Amino acid sequence: MFTNQNCRIIAQTKDFIIVIPLDWHCAVFLNSFNCGGEGAKWCIGSKDSETNWDEYMAQGNIFYFIYFFKRHPIFGKKIIIEMSGNCKPQFYTQKDSRHDFDLLANYLYDRMFRKKKNDSTLALSDRATGIQ
Repeated sequence: MFTNQNCRIIAQTKDFIIVIPLDWHCAVFLNSFNCGGEGAKWCIGSKDSETNWDEYMAQGNIFYFIYFFKRHPIFGKKIIIEMSGNCKPQFYTQKDSRHDFDLLANYLYDRMFRKKKNDSTLALSDRATGIQ
């Protein structure tokens, strides 16, 4: 799905893939229905204008896009993480609603770094947040 896009693949698990869009055209693709079958409303990927992309990039912001292979009950099909300066990261769902990064960070940590003895054993944060 991402082979023809100007992006950098950062990580991939059985549950999701994380990419960094490297140009506005890639951000438009990530925003679109063509990426995951569901559109998003992120301003950096507005197909009408590169202005928001250019402004955020000039400020030194970095955006990480996470595409979930199966629709996640909390995060949906895709989200975007904004890293800007010394501010705490935040993530946005497809409807552009902003959320605290801690919920996502715990989920990602569990999926990428914590080893589980078997599939029926949930990590502590899974039990605490209800994320499965």
